Amino acid sequence: MPEKLILIDGTALAYRNHFSMIRNPLRNSRGVNTSALFGVLNSLAKIIREQKPDYIIFSFDSSKPTFRHEKYPEYKSTRAKMPDELSQILPVIKLAVEALNIPVLEIDGVEADDVVGTIANKAAERGIETIIYTGDKDFLQLLRPGIKMLAPGRAQKPDILWTHENAFNKFGVEPEQIVDLLALMGDSSDNIPGVPGIGEKTAVKLLKQWGSLDNIYANLDKIKGSVRKKLAENKDSAYLSRELATIRQNLPIEIDFDRAKLQEPDGEKLLPILKEYELASLVKKFLPEHTDTEREEEKYILISSLDELSSLADELLKSEKICFDTETTSTDAMTARLVGISFTNAQKKGFYIPIAHRQSGGLFESPDNIDFDAAKPFLKKIFSSDIEKIGQNIKYDMKVLKRAGIDVGGKIFDTMIAAYLIDPGSHQHGLDFLALKFLGHTMTSYSDVAGKGKSEKNFDEVEPKTAAKYSAEDVDITFRLAEIFERKLKEMNLWELFRNLEMPLVPVLMDMEITGIALDEEYLSEIGERAQAEREKMRAEIFAIAGEEFN
Repeated sequence: MPEKLILIDGTALAYRNHFSMIRNPLRNSRGVNTSALFGVLNSLAKIIREQKPDYIIFSFDSSKPTFRHEKYPEYKSTRAKMPDELSQILPVIKLAVEALNIPVLEIDGVEADDVVGTIANKAAERGIETIIYTGDKDFLQLLRPGIKMLAPGRAQKPDILWTHENAFNKFGVEPEQIVDLLALMGDSSDNIPGVPGIGEKTAVKLLKQWGSLDNIYANLDKIKGSVRKKLAENKDSAYLSRELATIRQNLPIEIDFDRAKLQEPDGEKLLPILKEYELASLVKKFLPEHTDTEREEEKYILISSLDELSSLADELLKSEKICFDTETTSTDAMTARLVGISFTNAQKKGFYIPIAHRQSGGLFESPDNIDFDAAKPFLKKIFSSDIEKIGQNIKYDMKVLKRAGIDVGGKIFDTMIAAYLIDPGSHQHGLDFLALKFLGHTMTSYSDVAGKGKSEKNFDEVEPKTAAKYSAEDVDITFRLAEIFERKLKEMNLWELFRNLEMPLVPVLMDMEITGIALDEEYLSEIGERAQAEREKMRAEIFAIAGEEFN
């Protein structure tokens, strides 16, 4: 089996991903648009996973004019200027690709298309199978045995692999005829003029009949009507367009294929980029081993008996502070059922108490569960103590516990609120983000343990041993963050605000949310009826003024 090379037009891929999220761009806590950075790297991870290449090379357009601009100053002149947000993130994309130990080629005065074309040609000469990752139709002209084109799928559809054998299905012409097709019909995206008045259908028909642009003009006298007139009057434009559309394959570029071999990323270079731009999910994809948390079973312990729970309670009650987290069946604390509780009183360890897990299929309780009624006295003793309780979004957990008959006493420390005070301009205060930002740690995601999409299950269906690692990690990381945040709050003179105002308000808000607000349903109904009557009156007046009814 021949070795495989993936060639990527980085500029086109960055554009594609920037605009694919233009309505809802991805931004980090500083407001930087990271859509293109995330999209390019996410696409790259997908390519590596699915294609398993031996080599990868990126190419980017030069900012300087190319020979095409010299030949035709209007070349690409109709394109809008690159958005500022994209131009600002483009250098970061290049740095990130280089940190993945993937060569980045950018040559002054040369388009990425021509660099890709030349490398594809050189690779084919070496017997390396080449796949060009792009949706640009221009690259179809390069297809031949050993060179393919992988077009990214649109709207969640799969990628399309174009080969020399199936490329005809795209436009109805062979790959060798693509340049002549563009010469005739032009290309509005690049402002290549073509032959005015000749569209795709006519161009395909001409090429099917005569085979090539040269043969069309050699037989111009045999072509009838207005088509012949258009061709005759625009011969120079047709040949100029063919030159503009032709991807060069013979640039004087030396390619170090050994340098292009797929390698492990340079974590020291890549991690700071992913942390700065807050792309936690990509750390897990490219640097799965980069974590400061040892996820060993002996560090994250499943409590499996009342004796073990009793010992844990004794240990926790000797601590100055503890961290806890609840696992439930819903993000709505007012309807969520308590599934389990995790605790820690030190870094790099955690304990999980399974309460309401179900066996696969959901009919029977897990044998690992601890009877909640029997566990309640121990839990009440822990939660009612004066020991400081730490949590991430602790109000949620306090509401869940209160509904289960357990009140949380003592001082509390909410890392989510602390993170907001430290950086109120940030858009993200979730645990995954905070763990990556302050600890360089990638959290186990909910989907890792519960699945996603059609295969997603409720947390009570997760195996208790799996849940223990997931939930204990949460309290371990939250405990560490609390130590960091307390120090920062004091350095920023925010500790008194946090301790004396923000934290005392949490139980007050919890009680308000649980109690709710009484509504006079009868009075609200009267207001609604009056509003409806007023609406009908205004509607009738409008129709009277218009002289007719309308939708």
